[in-house]
Amino acid sequence: MNKSTKITILVGVLFVVGLLAMSYLYNPTPHITTPEKDAQLLANEAMTIRTEHDLRELEKKAYEYEIAYRESYGGAKAMYFKSLVEPVLVAAGERREAIREREDQLLNEQNKFHARLSDMDEAWRLELGTDEEVYAMLIANEDVVSEYERDIAELQAQKERLGEQAWQGEGGSIDEECLEKIGVVDEEIDALSSSMADIKHYNEIILLAYRLQRSVDFEFENNVPSTEPIVEEPVVAPVMEF
Repeated sequence: MNKSTKITILVGVLFVVGLLAMSYLYNPTPHITTPEKDAQLLANEAMTIRTEHDLRELEKKAYEYEIAYRESYGGAKAMYFKSLVEPVLVAAGERREAIREREDQLLNEQNKFHARLSDMDEAWRLELGTDEEVYAMLIANEDVVSEYERDIAELQAQKERLGEQAWQGEGGSIDEECLEKIGVVDEEIDALSSSMADIKHYNEIILLAYRLQRSVDFEFENNVPSTEPIVEEPVVAPVMEF
């Protein structure tokens, strides 16, 4: 074998090794030991699950192990490994669900915290008039709310009538026109409900402004400020604990 042939063979061998290495890098096959040890390895990793990505990666790795057992030892051992790892995946999913609930709770608390800060900022900047003017503003807003409540009650009654009519179509069919009208009524109810909530919230801002700026509560019903001193509780940002 001459030198040129040896070089050609060496290059070919290196090329094959390189292809195998690249194949492993882009499609790695887990190194299996025993079903018990590999299931325990995944169980240890499951204890560190925190995100959806972590959970998906664990499930993917478990599937890759199962395929590796199937290809190396057949279906029986693969099924045995799967029986060991399934409780691990269930526990990992429950761990992620518990963390998700705490994340949602923290997000809700953070939203309340920022909304409270926003309300306080608006209240500090709100220009208040005399007690009589404050009372008149609150009463005017309450009158609008009462009007909206009556309008919503009328729309709800209209919706019920349309609902009854919708089932009285020919041959027991549903009257599509009535359903469309119900959709329009729902939109009107939603719009009034949203406007009503905004007005109620603005009245809360007025009362908060009075409390912050004058250090007394405004007694809405009696149209007089309270003489009780105000002790403000600190606004503390929520923190998530694990």
